[in-house]
Amino acid sequence: PYVIFRPTVVYGPRERDLFTFFKMVRRGLQPVVGFGRQYLSFVFVRDLVRVVLDGALSGLDNRAYFVTDGRTYSPEELGRLTREILQVRALPFRVPIGVVSLAGTLSEWLAKRAGRYPILNRDKVAELKARNWQCDIQPLVAELGFQPRYSLREGLQITLDWYRQQSWL
Repeated sequence: PYVIFRPTVVYGPRERDLFTFFKMVRRGLQPVVGFGRQYLSFVFVRDLVRVVLDGALSGLDNRAYFVTDGRTYSPEELGRLTREILQVRALPFRVPIGVVSLAGTLSEWLAKRAGRYPILNRDKVAELKARNWQCDIQPLVAELGFQPRYSLREGLQITLDWYRQQSWL
């Protein structure tokens, strides 16, 4: 028996991948990877933990679910919300995928030499290159009654407030 949860981009306090993006926006730069349209899905960590616990206690088995907040966003929308919450101006700029791929490979190589985990690696580049992170959560809603409690704005507010309280930002 199994219950599999496939979350999309998970964010919240202590998360480090989006934190790099938040730091850049705080410093006045808002990078967007590639030149095509991209659709992103997010889930706030508290919603993910709640649905995993609900699933573990449900008695359901042999199921697999995508977990998101049920909406999709553009990278520009993520940047706009981040700027509004941080109350900063940031210059949006596009970075060619080839440049990001090269940076990921180089970052991975340098981090390996230094005995660290890279901020940007080839796996992260593959995620950044994906054009569409739209996932259907209707089975999760129908079978587990999942309703995300946190919108992206609310989750980002909690997350960014935590980073500021901890002096990360």
